[in-house]
Amino acid sequence: EPEPEPEPEKKSVAGQIEGILEDYVSTKIGILEQKVSDLQESVKDQTHRIVIESKPGVKPKVKEIKGMVHKDYESALYYLSNDWNLMFVGPAGSGKTTLAKQIADGDDREFFFASSIDQKYEETGYNDINGIYVETELYKAVTFDGPSVYLRDETDNGNPRANTALNPLIDNGFMTFTTKRVDATPDTSYIVNCNTYGWGGDLTYVRNQLDGAFKNRFIVMEIDYDLKMELEIALSIYPDAEYLVEKVQAWRVAMNTLTQPHIIGPRNTYNYVRVMRDRKQGITPERMTEEMIEFNTIWQGMDSATVRKIKEMATVK
Repeated sequence: EPEPEPEPEKKSVAGQIEGILEDYVSTKIGILEQKVSDLQESVKDQTHRIVIESKPGVKPKVKEIKGMVHKDYESALYYLSNDWNLMFVGPAGSGKTTLAKQIADGDDREFFFASSIDQKYEETGYNDINGIYVETELYKAVTFDGPSVYLRDETDNGNPRANTALNPLIDNGFMTFTTKRVDATPDTSYIVNCNTYGWGGDLTYVRNQLDGAFKNRFIVMEIDYDLKMELEIALSIYPDAEYLVEKVQAWRVAMNTLTQPHIIGPRNTYNYVRVMRDRKQGITPERMTEEMIEFNTIWQGMDSATVRKIKEMATVK
């Protein structure tokens, strides 16, 4: 007679529980990865159809912009497309540089970038040891064969006298670069980024006072944090980040109400969300508590009494 087949080995209760947990964790991670992928794709595939009203007699352009844009995008694009020069004023991390690049793309302009200027030669250029002229980003912008945007970042952190090198370009369309006068191409526009309105430093930013004649040559736009964009980017990093973002935004409001000289910008938010995501997934060291993560990414050295005061004032949904 054939021998009976052996019965399958029964798992212990502990083994069964372990198997169930493994399946559960695997399923949850799979769902989480899929949610992240879907959110990233939805953010990337967002399309904004924008009609750009241009100069009188010129047919308006219709542009489709892929991805997220700042809430002030359309206003800034309107000014640029009508050849106004812009001063973006806003806190660190509010998206001023990204906005400048986006509107340059939106108006089909070549984009040139320079950081704060301390010496005039950083704008006008200089001749090297061999007598060869070293071009600056400003020189490239004004001699570019086509529409261009020159962005100077951290303008209120530079030398106020060096800033005024832009004045003749903006007013008269020409400037002397080292030894030669250059006539700017007609479609060159200028954007400057500032953290302050140019009255000098404040509790948060050590900045210089801007010359009134220099400021007067720009349309001034206040660029604040785009809370919706901040949330969408955070959710693309970690789908369960909504409550974390709400906390950070509430802390920011309370901190500003208390006039604390500290910055809690979107960069802080994204760092906080990333580390909290890693903690949830068991990637961070065990000793990294939520309080430690908050300190490292949000408070960054602020004393505990002030942090406690901010949290008590904050209203979190």
